[in-house]
Amino acid sequence: MIFFIKTGLSELNFVPVKLNGSKKRDPYVKPEINYKMKTKPINILIRNLVPVLFATLIFSSFDAFAKKFEFLVSANNPAAIGYVNVSKDKNNNYVIELEVSNLAPVERLQPARKAYVIWMVTGTESKNLGQLISGTKYLSSKLKAHFETTTAVKPVRIFITAESDPATTTPDDKVTLTTTNINVK
Repeated sequence: MIFFIKTGLSELNFVPVKLNGSKKRDPYVKPEINYKMKTKPINILIRNLVPVLFATLIFSSFDAFAKKFEFLVSANNPAAIGYVNVSKDKNNNYVIELEVSNLAPVERLQPARKAYVIWMVTGTESKNLGQLISGTKYLSSKLKAHFETTTAVKPVRIFITAESDPATTTPDDKVTLTTTNINVK
């Protein structure tokens, strides 16, 4: 008598073996069944594993050249946290991505302001990159904000101030968030 067992394990295939003993089976005695295990060749495992590893390497390399810089904690807005990613695109421009959370609405600051302005230090001057508008349109209920821009000038440092005029060309003295010096090649 030959028994076949269907298994859900794809790595192992069991080969049936005839039972030892007589042809008739006693219904009260549990039969001893011996199975010989057959494993798949290692080539199949490698053939299935290599594409997965290759895809993982390709997708993880997209952010390999981006550098992440954390914002330092500020006394002006101590709950605010965030980071800046700086990378180069194919045209050798600098892509700046900024994520901030727990940034208090500018109306609640003392004195109240109109907008948060993002600044980039380039050597000796500070350049106004744009603004984060504190409202339900740009900041979520969890006070999160995202900003992205591209510039041809290499950034040395990124910082955020609360300004009365978002189009100002000189930053306020009270810095809300700032990074350390940015080192991007």
